[in-house]
Amino acid sequence: MGRLIFCTCRRYVKANGTDGSGQPQRVHPGSCAEWPRPTYPAATWLEPLAAQVQQIVLDDVTIATVVDALTTTAPRRDKLARKRLERRRREAAEAFAARRVTMSQFAAQIASLEEQQRTLEAVEPATEPSVPSAAAVAYLKDLPALWRAADEAARADLLAAIYPRVEVRGAEFIAVTLTPEAEAHGLALALPESVCVARPAGIEPAT
Repeated sequence: MGRLIFCTCRRYVKANGTDGSGQPQRVHPGSCAEWPRPTYPAATWLEPLAAQVQQIVLDDVTIATVVDALTTTAPRRDKLARKRLERRRREAAEAFAARRVTMSQFAAQIASLEEQQRTLEAVEPATEPSVPSAAAVAYLKDLPALWRAADEAARADLLAAIYPRVEVRGAEFIAVTLTPEAEAHGLALALPESVCVARPAGIEPAT
């Protein structure tokens, strides 16, 4: 997984050998009130990240949104991130209306989204070379199959190309950041908000 997983205290969660069954482990480098226990299996985070890559949303609405966001010759770097926030606000409102989340959970989600919005607005707008929309859509469609065909080393490289940093609190995902290349190919709009893995788990959306 490389230098990918960080605690909310901003310290890197480093490799710590394997357990009795041969499963790779990760350990916090020091004492931290945000870290519930000393070690976790690396799969705690790897499985949801892998599931997010494999369960990319490619319905007509998502593809149309990606194409629209990438049709500008030199789009703002934060354009996809802003669209992502808009989508998350709608989904949070729908979840609250359907009583899938409590008022306090809904309020916390909105507060988090507003903080991310303020962060975006505080950063000076920048432009990136535009990825052709057809190339981006083809990339998104090919990504799940590419993951399935890859060996362990290639999957590690693929994760590094998508996620430069993942912030966690123990087994809980707090923030997932995408690389500029991943953003440019529309992954901010196509990665699912939650995933299904063999064990119950979820992942917070990319920021």
